[in-house]
Amino acid sequence: AVGRIVFLAPAGGTNLFRLDEAFLGRTPAAGGSDGWMNVGGDWFWPTPQTHWAAMDGKDWPPPPVLADEPWTGTAWKGADNSQYCLLSRAYGKPLRIKASRLIKLDCGKPEVTIRQTIERTGPSDIPVSLWNISQIAHPDRVLLPVETNSIFERGIRVLNFDVPSEESLIHCEKIVALNAKAKGEYKLGSDSERGWVAAVQGPHLLIEKALNNPSEAPYPDGGCTVECYANAGLGYAEIETLSPEKTLKQGARLENTLLIQYAPIKEGLDDCALAAQVQKQLGEE
Repeated sequence: AVGRIVFLAPAGGTNLFRLDEAFLGRTPAAGGSDGWMNVGGDWFWPTPQTHWAAMDGKDWPPPPVLADEPWTGTAWKGADNSQYCLLSRAYGKPLRIKASRLIKLDCGKPEVTIRQTIERTGPSDIPVSLWNISQIAHPDRVLLPVETNSIFERGIRVLNFDVPSEESLIHCEKIVALNAKAKGEYKLGSDSERGWVAAVQGPHLLIEKALNNPSEAPYPDGGCTVECYANAGLGYAEIETLSPEKTLKQGARLENTLLIQYAPIKEGLDDCALAAQVQKQLGEE
């Protein structure tokens, strides 16, 4: 009903996602009268935050059209025993779209695949984007890919809040590692076409990678393909993948696929040794 993955863990383990227990047992009210419920877990915004002020005069909290309403869903088991769940909901004016998420939990490996779709259901000139967010509970570090040909200085754009210190943001060739336990509030972006972002929580590594069509650029926030938000005071970080931003005509669609991969990882690795392990997991060595 909340349109999210609210629990993700290795078998027998604890939830890697932040889940606000105050919302347990609650479902959104029809019509969005509850506003935005910061439940946690994994979800997506269907339009970039840069367009929210045009809809509601401010860019936070989310405008009424993005308020939580009940999603509809159905679930089944595939022939190979993989688990499937299809979630969908409509967003009214001025967005006029239908969003869906087809979620597959692989039977043979620790991987979740999400096929995400936005379809324009009526006339609107507001651009859409598949902006996926996962709130990770008490992570140690967040990692972003960077490129030498980036349009951003050293491959990273500071989008908002504090500027990380040299001690809290470590550059390791093609990856940067942010200390998610550092005091402060951070919002960073990367324009890497590798399109992944990762978080480490103790012995757990979670990687999210969006499979987009680069020809559909531009990406939001000046070209960011992935972003992260970290706030140790709140006890969580967000790892975010973005799709290209597109103004859809009625009946047109924007689609992408998101891969969520889990792997155990040795604790106590320094930043660059950890970055090397992430590259190994992704086959980027």
